[in-house]
This record gives sequence, structure tokens and C-alpha cells, in this order.
Amino acid sequence: MVEIYQDRSVLWVSTEHNISSYFFLTALYQLTQEPRYGTRAAEVSDRLMAVLWQPDVGQFATGLKEDGTLNGDRALDCASWGALFLLARGEKEKAKIAIETADRVYANEDCGVRGHRPYHAEPIYEDPGVQQLLLPKRPEATWKDLPFVWSEGSLGVALAHLRLGNITRANEIVNEMEKLKEGDGIKYATRDLPYIFSAGASVAGTAWHVILKEAFTDPRAKGFWNP
Repeated sequence: MVEIYQDRSVLWVSTEHNISSYFFLTALYQLTQEPRYGTRAAEVSDRLMAVLWQPDVGQFATGLKEDGTLNGDRALDCASWGALFLLARGEKEKAKIAIETADRVYANEDCGVRGHRPYHAEPIYEDPGVQQLLLPKRPEATWKDLPFVWSEGSLGVALAHLRLGNITRANEIVNEMEKLKEGDGIKYATRDLPYIFSAGASVAGTAWHVILKEAFTDPRAKGFWNP
């Protein structure tokens, strides 16, 4: 299999990237007090709510397609990181809805670990030919058919629960992710999926574990994605 880089502008919109941008711009404004950063953060925030929040689904859409229509795929980050974003906006009731969606739609268990998978009912690989090649025994499989737990995503759910005051639930998730310890790190996932997920120790899973440990010392303290 050969991967080919397409040298062109990105025309689709990612909710995940815009949530990250909102928190970055907010932090930059707090650091510099330059109004332009606060203005841009507010613009991103307002557009996320106006265009990408889906009250009927209980979470944010994954983004916009190149033709400007909503991407109907369901991604965990858009529920869990979405809940953290909603809390930052003061939208606590919507944040509760989003984190309930995260637990209800994405909860999964694999290799004795209970956590969350990254997507809901989408194919494992977007391209059918790639899926046929990499999953020859399960060419029609979707994420809801696959036992799989993702540490980074699961710990994102834990942080949202902690910020909402659901300390017991946050602890449960962290304890489960600690089953994925490898050396001084946390495995990225419970199993390998070529080109997208690794079952090896990872920076992402380990960093989110550190973020949670710090957040437990004072859930209300200013810190990562808690402006």
C-alpha cells in the first residue's frame, strides 16, 4: 500500500481542530491581553455552537465536508472535548448531555479494559479498498462491531466527568486506563490497527494520564482547557 500526499488546500472543517483552536486562542489572549486573540476565540466559539452543535444527537458534528454540508460521522472527541468546550462557555447542561452521549455511544471493552472507542458506526478505514486490504477477514466491520479501547479518548471523557463533578466516574475511567501501563507510559490502544492506532506506549495516552492526575489535585483550578 502506498500513501500519497495531496498538495492542496484543506477544504473540510474539523470540529476537533476548532475546539483546540478556541482553547489556544483563549489562553493566548489571557497571556498577552491582545484583543484580537479574544475576538478570534469568540468567533470560533460562536460558529461552533451555531453550525456544529447537534441537539438531536447530543454532541457536536465531526465537522463540515468539502461541499459545506455536515459530516454525519460520530466521533468521541466531539462529545468529550465538546463537553469541555461547553463548560468553558458556561453551557453546563449541554456539557452534561455531551458527556452522557460519550458514555452511552462510545463505551466499549477490550482485553479486560473498559473505556471508549473513537467512533460509533463508521467503517474502520474510510476507503473500502484499504479496509479490504488491512482487514481481509472483516471487510464490512464498523467501529461498533470492533472490541477496542482508546486511552487518549477515554481519558478525555474522564477529564470532562471530573470538571462536571463526577469524580467517581472519572476515577473509574482512569483506573481502567492504568491497566494499559507499559513501562513509564500508557498504551495508545488495546490493539493495533495499521496506520491509525498502535497498542504501544504513546505520548498521547501518557500525556492525558498526567493531565488527569494533575486535575484530580484540584478539579476547579485553572489549567489545561479550564480557562
